[in-house]
Amino acid sequence: MIKKCVLFALLPVMPFMAMEKISPDAAIIQKELFAAIANGNISQVQKLLSRIEVKASDKTDDGRTVLHVAASSGHIQLVAWFCDTYPFLLREKDSTGNTALDCALQAGQLEIARYLNNLRMQVSGPSPERPVAKLVDQATLSSDLCVAAKEGNIAQIQRYIEVNRADYLARDSDNKTLLQIALANGHIDLCIWLLEKFPLLILESGVAYKTSRRMLAFIAQPQL
Repeated sequence: MIKKCVLFALLPVMPFMAMEKISPDAAIIQKELFAAIANGNISQVQKLLSRIEVKASDKTDDGRTVLHVAASSGHIQLVAWFCDTYPFLLREKDSTGNTALDCALQAGQLEIARYLNNLRMQVSGPSPERPVAKLVDQATLSSDLCVAAKEGNIAQIQRYIEVNRADYLARDSDNKTLLQIALANGHIDLCIWLLEKFPLLILESGVAYKTSRRMLAFIAQPQL
């Protein structure tokens, strides 16, 4: 019992150290693993993950997984390999509550963000109680979505997207996204809902943001 207490007391000052493995070489090899991921060296990553000292579920001292690091570093091949080989990583969060998708968005990695968002939608799948989609012209739906965003009508937008399968990346005649329309009309509740449901809109809309739990601050920026 005393040995276990000492071990847990030391854990906070042992970055990259897995709880189950505390061999002298483990920390060094884990650092090499995360360095190889940051550099996009997929062959080295695969080689290191074959070692007994490390595993795909290991995290950095700030709680980031191998997928978090690959996503924020912009290495799409590594991201795809991690998702195919270790799909559980998609749901993992770091110490601040961010998923790999969040990290990709914050790092401005648009291609990776799209990839992870598509995987997220595939994994979550349709809700079993969701009504059968009605056949409605997508152009009409996009126009209706933009009108609902201008009015701040969350319920209507949710119905268009979930029931009628409307595209949440719809744009109005001025090429503005739903998030940009909501921002321009001061509908902060709608902005929060859109970002929670569809984080990819951050990049599509050119909107910088900061998160602190469920509180969001928005700053409109021009699209680069």
